[in-house]
Amino acid sequence: MLRVGGIMDENILGYLTEYFQMNDFFTNFYEIIFTDKRIIILNSGQTFRAWITRADVAYNKRQKLFNMNIEDIYNSFEDKEIESIYYKDIEEIALSRRTFMKNGKIDIKLKDGNKTYYTTKKLDIFEFEKILKINDIPVNTKIN
Repeated sequence: MLRVGGIMDENILGYLTEYFQMNDFFTNFYEIIFTDKRIIILNSGQTFRAWITRADVAYNKRQKLFNMNIEDIYNSFEDKEIESIYYKDIEEIALSRRTFMKNGKIDIKLKDGNKTYYTTKKLDIFEFEKILKINDIPVNTKIN
């Protein structure tokens, strides 16, 4: 567990990295940070899909992220790049493993809608369970 000091006394419990959302023109990259109070969804980059389809534009930001605390994250990224979801607003988190035909995904079901992010990485289900269960995070989870 990483200790966070300073203004925001919050612990970073773990990360799910290399997630994305796609539309017709762009791929947006996200890093998902679990703390003891909330999930922080960090928009770490964007690329034009047809132009650079396999580039990892978020690599440098992701590497720096692992050495940051919450205060550093808020000082290093613009407000529009950061979204906080408090655990009390989450009804369920569903994780799906990547298969030969489909990307893995995390689906965060909220009281007022859903947030879905995809990954081409093999999901570390045990890491996800460790983050939530060992730290007694009060969220229903489902693993497919």
